[in-house]
Amino acid sequence: MTEKDDLLEATTLVDSWNAAGWVEYLLFEVIEDQRKPPFWMLVSKDELAMLKRLRDKHKTWFIYIAGEWRSLPIGKWRELAAETSADEQREALGRKA
Repeated sequence: MTEKDDLLEATTLVDSWNAAGWVEYLLFEVIEDQRKPPFWMLVSKDELAMLKRLRDKHKTWFIYIAGEWRSLPIGKWRELAAETSADEQREALGRKA
């Protein structure tokens, strides 16, 4: 799969949950083993493999900013994710758990 294919699949997944703006943080925490079960059960094995390809092979991650999806180099994403957790981002957006 290409980076573009994986990014489209990832953003489509998050959009299907109507959770843009914070679930990309949660999914990153899941693949970084920062979240314990049941969070890892949010995604199938194929989706998990796709997310890991984004991080490891393509060295990119996705983020919802100003009403659109963008990709970030993984180093920049790690800096952002170190400053804000999924829970903090969800709260900042006024979403309920």
